[in-house]
Amino acid sequence: MAIKGELLIEGESFTGAGKPFFAVEQSTGTKLGEAFHSATPQQVERALASSWAAFRSYRETTLHDRAMFLERIAANILDLGNELVDRASAETGLPKGRIEGERTRTVGQLRLFAAEVRKGRFQELRVDPAAPERKPQRSPISSCAMYHWGLSRSSAPPISRWLSQSQAETPRPHSLPDVP
Repeated sequence: MAIKGELLIEGESFTGAGKPFFAVEQSTGTKLGEAFHSATPQQVERALASSWAAFRSYRETTLHDRAMFLERIAANILDLGNELVDRASAETGLPKGRIEGERTRTVGQLRLFAAEVRKGRFQELRVDPAAPERKPQRSPISSCAMYHWGLSRSSAPPISRWLSQSQAETPRPHSLPDVP
C-alpha cells in the first residue's frame, strides 16, 4: 500500500497546491511518510463536477453491476492486508485488534449491501397478483416500485407547497446542479 499523498480526480493523480501536512504516529508524534497537500478550490470544483458525471453514468448501471462494484471495494480493502491495519493503528493510536475488527465489519457491511442491492428489495417492488374470485368485483394485478433518483432540482418535489410564502422565498445556502 503505497501512500503518496496525492489527489485522485478522474483517475489522474497529482499533488495538491495547498500547504503540506503530515500523518503523525500517535505513540511517538513522528511524521509518517509523504506530505499531503490540500486541494485548491478549482480542484475541489473539478472533483465535484466529476462526481456528478460519474453519478449520471452509475445510476444507469444494473443492480448486478452495482453489487459487483461493492464486492470489488470489499476485496480491495482485504487485498491491502496488514499494511492497512499497521498504518491505521499508527495514525489513530488504536490497537491492531480494533482496526482488524473495523476492517472485518466494513467488509461485511459492503458484502451485505451488495447482496441487498442484487436482490433489489430496497426498491420496494411489490406485485399484488390478480384475485378473480374476489367479490363483489375482481381485483386486477397491480405493481408498485420505488425509484431513487437522488437529489436534484429537476427531480425533487417542490417543497414550497409545505412552506409559508416567506420561507419559500428565502434563498437556500446550497444549490445542487441539475441532473437530467
